[in-house]
Amino acid sequence: MSRPSKGGLEELRFSEQAANVLVGAGRKFTQPRREILGVLERAWQALDAPAIHLALRAQGSRVDRASVYRSLAVLEAERLVHRIQTAGGFIACRHSLTSEDPASTHHHLVCGRCGLVRAFTSAELSRPLQATASEHNFQVTGVLLEVTGLCADCRHHAAPKPNT
Repeated sequence: MSRPSKGGLEELRFSEQAANVLVGAGRKFTQPRREILGVLERAWQALDAPAIHLALRAQGSRVDRASVYRSLAVLEAERLVHRIQTAGGFIACRHSLTSEDPASTHHHLVCGRCGLVRAFTSAELSRPLQATASEHNFQVTGVLLEVTGLCADCRHHAAPKPNT
């Protein structure tokens, strides 16, 4: 099952924004980091380091596997990618670039069949989490919420066929 890829001006803006984040943090926006972000930006599902390396090789890149791991660590530290635990891979993160508060909480929906990942924010979820933390005199520094299920396409394809 293939998904539409992103590209064009939207991808360029993400790349430029990512460059600004890295340079602002005193880091370089190297060619491997640019290429890895490009692969993840075009992906509709979380990709692990070997899959990213394979995609880079397929597009003619000479980035080695060790550079992929090192670059992912930097990109994750700067919140430009997120590790999706349930899918065992990484996704590009636009939320930290587009949110007024880059540290604000957002969550992910993960399709258990095809691996589609969608980010979302929800004040309805954040408020009770903050209230519970306050009750216990606990300062929240991060929230990891991944909701697994089936996307619309997979639900449609999994629906039983009516008897005719």
